[in-house]
Amino acid sequence: MDQFPNISGFNYRIVRHKVGDDDYCRIHECFYDENGKVFLWGEASPHGESADALIADLEQMLAEAKRRSRDDIFDVPPDTE
Repeated sequence: MDQFPNISGFNYRIVRHKVGDDDYCRIHECFYDENGKVFLWGEASPHGESADALIADLEQMLAEAKRRSRDDIFDVPPDTE
């Protein structure tokens, strides 16, 4: 089994998925290697132990998605769908 690279950071980010001729975008938690390249992403689902905690998580997801340029969307490689 291949070993994961060291995680240098993670954040929420806009990710584009391609299905056939169609594209759609979702927010995923992305993990970066030492070179700043996305090597792992998870299914992002806002969560919280209270309504306020859930709202705070949603606000963090939105703030991190807005921080990145709309031209800096991560495209999921086709063989991982």
